[in-house]
Amino acid sequence: MARRKRLTGERYACGKLKPDNVPTAAHIRRAQGEALMRGRDPWLGTRLGWLYLNREITSRQVEAGLRFAKLFLDYSKIAGFPPRAATSIDLNRVPGRAVDEDDETAVRALKGRYNDVTGELHRCGALESVVSVCVDEQILEWQDRKSLGRGLSLLVDMLGIK
Repeated sequence: MARRKRLTGERYACGKLKPDNVPTAAHIRRAQGEALMRGRDPWLGTRLGWLYLNREITSRQVEAGLRFAKLFLDYSKIAGFPPRAATSIDLNRVPGRAVDEDDETAVRALKGRYNDVTGELHRCGALESVVSVCVDEQILEWQDRKSLGRGLSLLVDMLGIK
């Protein structure tokens, strides 16, 4: 019976072969992610930014999604809804103000804009996916990404993003 030929290369003290310095695909992706995070792109802190990075949505759609999130949160503050995500229990917390609530025209305009946008998103069947990604920062299932793209494209048109 012939013996196997001993592999050559640098070894650890225990006798195991040290791996070659060839980076794996996971190492390359991790290095790219760290490099991008160090670039301090504000979009990369959001789910929309990562969808843009993976070339699943356009920059105009990201901008529309961020504007929708701000509109949604402003409306929530005006309507007196509790925060979407509880950061901590603070019984003395006073909710912030979205717009000057004493200015009735600004409040009416905000409510009207919110109702128009959410109504159109609901009609095209994309309201739930747009809210879950833009506001709640949730990951969508692959079958919901089509409705997200449709909703973000509608937002680009409605909000007049060029």
